[in-house]
Amino acid sequence: MAVTEEEINRMAAMMRLEIDDRSEYVEKVQKMLDYFELLDSAGVDDEEISVREVSLDRLRPDEHVPSKHDLSYAARNERGHIKAPRLG
Repeated sequence: MAVTEEEINRMAAMMRLEIDDRSEYVEKVQKMLDYFELLDSAGVDDEEISVREVSLDRLRPDEHVPSKHDLSYAARNERGHIKAPRLG
């Protein structure tokens, strides 16, 4: 199945995207579809997937680990706003 620029145009219109170089996307979408076709042909529909069950009491307890990126620890000014460097 070959992808056409017309199909790319139609999909872009449905997603409300403006695309300048449609030929680039034709190649990319075609590669994705070819890969999906390869995956479909792998024939693993009847493979059994083994799952190792672990009881909840064997898992470590959840704990909050504070991060320097957590805004609740951010420096604030006298009005309570987060301090940040000036832009430009």
